[in-house]
Amino acid sequence: FDIEKGPETYVDMIHIRGNEKTEDAVIRRELRQYEGARYSAKRVRASERRIKRLPMVSDVRIGLKRKSSNLADLNIDLTEGKSGSLAFGIGYSQLEKTFVQGRISEQNLLGKGLQVSFNGQIGTRTQNFTASLTDPYFLDAPVAATFSLRKQDSRFNQLVTVNYATKSFGAGVNFDFELTEFWRLALGYNYDRTELLNIPANASLLLRAQAGRQSTGEAMLSIARDSRDKVLAPTEGSLVSLSASFAGLGGSNRFVESRLDARAYWPLDVEHRWIVSPSLGLAAIGGARVPLYRRYSLGGLGTIRGFDYYGVSLRDPATQEGLGGDRMWTASLDLYFPLPGVQTAGFRGVLFADAGQTWGRIDTTFQGQRLRVAEPFGFGRMRASVGFAVEWLSPIGPIGLYWGFPVRKQPGDLVRRFEFALGGMF
Repeated sequence: FDIEKGPETYVDMIHIRGNEKTEDAVIRRELRQYEGARYSAKRVRASERRIKRLPMVSDVRIGLKRKSSNLADLNIDLTEGKSGSLAFGIGYSQLEKTFVQGRISEQNLLGKGLQVSFNGQIGTRTQNFTASLTDPYFLDAPVAATFSLRKQDSRFNQLVTVNYATKSFGAGVNFDFELTEFWRLALGYNYDRTELLNIPANASLLLRAQAGRQSTGEAMLSIARDSRDKVLAPTEGSLVSLSASFAGLGGSNRFVESRLDARAYWPLDVEHRWIVSPSLGLAAIGGARVPLYRRYSLGGLGTIRGFDYYGVSLRDPATQEGLGGDRMWTASLDLYFPLPGVQTAGFRGVLFADAGQTWGRIDTTFQGQRLRVAEPFGFGRMRASVGFAVEWLSPIGPIGLYWGFPVRKQPGDLVRRFEFALGGMF
């Protein structure tokens, strides 16, 4: 064979079409193939992947149109999806029971890619309100800036043994820096003020010791590698993040927390309908004053399905209340597959296996009384479950039905075999 190398192709003009609401600059800043540069199929694929991840884009096609032997134009045809949503509804969850919720969000404010959202939920136990504004390119730099406010009032029932109330208010700012195509670095600061009220005299000593008002000024640092093909319901790629928090920059609480979270998505077929997804989570917290609500209890979605929320925890030997550990690990393996006979888009089945443990020590003194609780680390104390689920990426948000069955548990653990979730992880 005689192989003759042809002239290199350079991109002359890049034409963006179909962006009726979105400014050209919002799309162009995602491009990795540039005008005047040598054509690179790798850079074009990276550009397509980045554009697909934009919340206002539902589809994108990129084509090459030759103008001469070494010059071509790049045509980018977009299909814009709905960027705004207004939703109200009545829902039910095992933890909250009946609740009313509302959400107003816009993912492409003024056509500039700004993201703003307002959320409210009023239930039998909690009232939760949040507001956030995100600029993905703050000051026209590859830095995503998020500003948030939150307020929550709750009547908390941790083990159906005692009831108490909490009132909290918080504000935060976070800056997310793009280091490379997949790597990001985030810096942030949160301030939270929480008050524990109406704690009964028969509550755990640790709970009574933390009664009243407390505040947390927390600086956060994280680094993450994200190669997922999309944020919601990804079908390939992975997300790995390592983070650290330092509380003590303002506020009464003093602690340090570190976390490692990793999840991968491996397609088993060409259509990416069968997907294996393993995940791992590690966390540790410690310091002079760690608030009760930051300690680790496991159970429910995101940790070990088949166990109740706070169902796996260090417990007060006198009251049996879950007090949480200062170390934890979780692992899961999910198999996503198409449901036979279901043609509606967004439906899928899930087979899963979860495992994990929380451990650590509690040693506190209050009003002359001392509470000491210890849970050692050991795989003999591991909890595990298996189960199945049906998930639907509906127009009002993700909906999931989960059935979990513990296969390893310890005395005192709380079990919940069925969970319903609206707006959970997908």
